Amino acid sequence: MNKSNQLKQIFAVAAFTFRDAVRKKSFMVTNIIYIVVILGACVLLPRLGGGGMDVTALTEGVAVTESRSSAYAGYGMDCYLLNGSAGLQEAAGLLSSQLMLSVKPVAPGGREAALAAVRAGSNAALVEITDGEPPHVTITTKDLFSAFPVEAVWQSLTKAWQVNEFTALGYDIEQSASIVGAALPLSTGMADSQGMSNYIAGMALMLLMFMTIYVYGYGVAMSVATEKSTRVMETLIVSAKPPRILLGKCIGMGLVGLAQLVGVLLLAAGSSKVFIPGGTFGGGLGLPDLTLGKALLLVAYFLMGYALFSMINSMCGAMVSKMEDLQSAMMPAALISVFSFYGGYVTVGIAPAAGGGTAASYITMLIPFTAPYAAPSALLAGGVPPTILAASIGILLATIALVSFVSGRVYSASVLHYGGRLRFADVKRMVRGK
Repeated sequence: MNKSNQLKQIFAVAAFTFRDAVRKKSFMVTNIIYIVVILGACVLLPRLGGGGMDVTALTEGVAVTESRSSAYAGYGMDCYLLNGSAGLQEAAGLLSSQLMLSVKPVAPGGREAALAAVRAGSNAALVEITDGEPPHVTITTKDLFSAFPVEAVWQSLTKAWQVNEFTALGYDIEQSASIVGAALPLSTGMADSQGMSNYIAGMALMLLMFMTIYVYGYGVAMSVATEKSTRVMETLIVSAKPPRILLGKCIGMGLVGLAQLVGVLLLAAGSSKVFIPGGTFGGGLGLPDLTLGKALLLVAYFLMGYALFSMINSMCGAMVSKMEDLQSAMMPAALISVFSFYGGYVTVGIAPAAGGGTAASYITMLIPFTAPYAAPSALLAGGVPPTILAASIGILLATIALVSFVSGRVYSASVLHYGGRLRFADVKRMVRGK
């Protein structure tokens, strides 16, 4: 049989699998859920407010008589201080002695260098005090996970300002009462807000990749098991060889997953342009740095991850003759998929939030089973060396080729087996006998 007829058989199976999958209610329901979530997020997030926190209204009319922070709250942390207030010249000594911060004065022209240092450090911050009645305090931390004692710094400066005002007034009773009930205006921000936006988007895409790969990989196994249990496979075997049937099924189901993934990305991009034209929303966060190149790499990692896990799942589907046996047969594949997802989540999701994990994320990118799940966060975070990226793709492709070869042998040997669920030892004997 020539190559054109072989391709016709593969594409015929793929087309049938694709049409069958998109007609199912589960496909429609998941698309509706994605649309509601994306549109809801794009509509609501810009209305959460942005650019930081203003606590002046929260403290107006409330006497700040006792700091809620403990002494030494900032022990060992870097505090870059840009002090432009004539009334709080003692701020550096106060923060150093009371909170044990490592205070580093910043000249007016050194603000950008200080922000760069904050972005590079996990628990550093830039404290800016501008002159006014009262002075205004702005504290910029790296991101939401920073342990820098923002409230303790603000309250310490507030107390210092109150003492200075009391002294200047000569402890006048009525005016002193109004001072006690006031507080310094405070604004907070993040020096690496883009990094935090990329982190959140990476985690969301990681979950989306896992759900799509798992659902459609499981769909391949269910399709194989269904055709065996209904004896449709006997008809298919007459018109096409088992490896071509398997390849067509994987292609068809993969196209459904790819269409859904690309649709989600396009809907998110279009909705953000319409509902978030400024590019920023609550808490100073903004849209992720998802370029066309990164988007293409994400699609490539999805296709490779789906190819790997669908081939594993197809072996599980071929080892059963009844649908009720599919869940138990799928257990090994499900465990591999879940543990791979959590491996990527821990090393690329949790570790960077704790201020580390770069080496661990590189290792995760080099493990073929975790690479598809680690890719979204790693690519959006940036800084993945080209050598690591090339090695990751190469190892993943080699693993797919090996698993595909084994899967094709197992599928061909067991696809017409009927009876009890096959064990791996049984399949091994059947493969050797082919």
